[in-house]
Amino acid sequence: RNPLFDAMLVLQSSEDFRFEVPGLSISSVTPKHDISKFDLTLHAEEHPSGIRCRFEYSTALFEEETITQWASYFIELVKGVTADTEMRISDMQLLPAAERRLLLEKMGQYAAYPRNENIVSLFEKQAAQYPEHIAVVCGHSQLTYRDLNEKAERAAAMLIKQGVRTGDIVGLMLDRSPDMIIGILSILKAGGAYLPIDPEYPKERISFMLNDSGAKLLLTERGQNKPADYIGQILYIDECENDS
Repeated sequence: RNPLFDAMLVLQSSEDFRFEVPGLSISSVTPKHDISKFDLTLHAEEHPSGIRCRFEYSTALFEEETITQWASYFIELVKGVTADTEMRISDMQLLPAAERRLLLEKMGQYAAYPRNENIVSLFEKQAAQYPEHIAVVCGHSQLTYRDLNEKAERAAAMLIKQGVRTGDIVGLMLDRSPDMIIGILSILKAGGAYLPIDPEYPKERISFMLNDSGAKLLLTERGQNKPADYIGQILYIDECENDS
């Protein structure tokens, strides 16, 4: 697996050409290879007749049927965008009309959603209604809604104490664990927006993400290396959870 990214878009002009001189004819040849360079690559080549696209993918990760379906979604997206260049991103469609009808009508997927609620208030209502129900399971560890909510509240209080305000970006660099869920909820409860960072990223990339986003605080766990050149504050989630 590529350590930096797993999907690539390649846009280039056609390399097809023919050149002839007396007694000599030269033409381009496209080399063939049987191994995908990345997990998924979309090649788009400009030709006089238009843009030709092809997918290159790792068969260890994707089935041919999956890529074929994705290609149909991509075509649907391109059709919509080219038909209306002023289309908003929220109005773009990946699914053909027939599939949308199947999902929304035949499968009964219409559902009322409380538009005046957000994920934090909905979670808190769930925690109040089912405090002893299991909310998170990871390996042999688990948290009830009460435990999860209380831990997230303590962590949110610490974030606010450290200066996090509504709309602030907070870096979140944690391994997949209950602490990650606690971290997400705590940042949202504090009014911030979380920037998810994989601890396996190269240090330079982590520093760039934090500094470029303007994140003044990084929420992580002990044992993680401090990002190089990051000038913001670092807060450890175990300190947040134990703070009273």
